Amino acid sequence: MASKTHFKKLFNSTYLGAWDLDTDIILTIDSIKKESVNLPEGKKEDALVCEFKENSKPFILNKTNCKIISKVYGTRYIEDWIGKSIQVYATEVKAFGDLVDAIRIRPYKPKIGNEAKKADLNQKIIKALGNLPDEAAEVWKSRLKAAKATKKDTIPNLEKSLKLINEAI
Repeated sequence: MASKTHFKKLFNSTYLGAWDLDTDIILTIDSIKKESVNLPEGKKEDALVCEFKENSKPFILNKTNCKIISKVYGTRYIEDWIGKSIQVYATEVKAFGDLVDAIRIRPYKPKIGNEAKKADLNQKIIKALGNLPDEAAEVWKSRLKAAKATKKDTIPNLEKSLKLINEAI
């Protein structure tokens, strides 16, 4: 079955939201600044906005995520966070008496090198599979699962798979 589309992806959101993430992604902090942002109910509010070196939407940092970055890198000063990588993921959290979609930061430094490259390739593959017909996507998912189980999910093999999937689109 092809991946489904979260309804919020259809709106032109300026900031990164949980609905934008199909899996963890690793991003490198380029800048953090205080900005006036528009809230869904039409109000404006000052917020910390984090921009990344990678081609990603900016991310509104809440206190929880700031505390995690502070712990991971051992500094409470946002200027020290510039150039640091974070691993973000989508989850549900309890807020205002309800479960809501949220982005959180993993409480550890992201894996660098080959593991980061593999994670990035897997993210691209998942996105590409969403553009295939359901049957073809299932075949590819099955192949990729088998490759992972047999430790054949190497970077060259993942790159080849992504190329083939994109050619099939």
